[in-house]
Amino acid sequence: MANPQIPAGSATQPPMWAEAEYVVARRDAAMPDYCIKCGEPATGPKVPLTLVWSGKSMLGSPFRGGAAGRVGGVASYLAARQTATLQVALCPRHRLSRRTGLIVGAVAIVFGLGLMIFGWNDRTHVPKVIGILAIIVGALAPMATPQVIEADYIDDHYVRLKGVCPRLHDSLPTSAEPAPQ
Repeated sequence: MANPQIPAGSATQPPMWAEAEYVVARRDAAMPDYCIKCGEPATGPKVPLTLVWSGKSMLGSPFRGGAAGRVGGVASYLAARQTATLQVALCPRHRLSRRTGLIVGAVAIVFGLGLMIFGWNDRTHVPKVIGILAIIVGALAPMATPQVIEADYIDDHYVRLKGVCPRLHDSLPTSAEPAPQ
């Protein structure tokens, strides 16, 4: 991903470049002041966007081989995953979509916890079951909203992004080669 001839983070290494349909960025790269998803003018401050990548080979491994395979798969997923947090600008439409998913999830979790607490002594167990379902819906609601961008790869220095707007992708150099002096 990075040019091996140029040390990571050096002054000659560009902060971002296009690589096929992806955008590769240093973890500390300054993101543009327009919406990273659609290229429209952004409003408000940049929002922290945490990306998680665990490697394509990890898919499905928590669900193989019975209970021991699931425990081992989850443990290997947690050990292998990489995270990066980027500060990105969003247009009103994508900001609202992201905020709505987060609010719906938080409200559902609080509602579910409330049902479980206040229905603890109920002999029918209906409030507890509905509370558990509400917590599950609350945990899944942010995932059901459209993702702003996705990480295709994350390492110690770089993040390879997919789903960025064409405006950003097309404005970047096409490799990590240093710009001519």
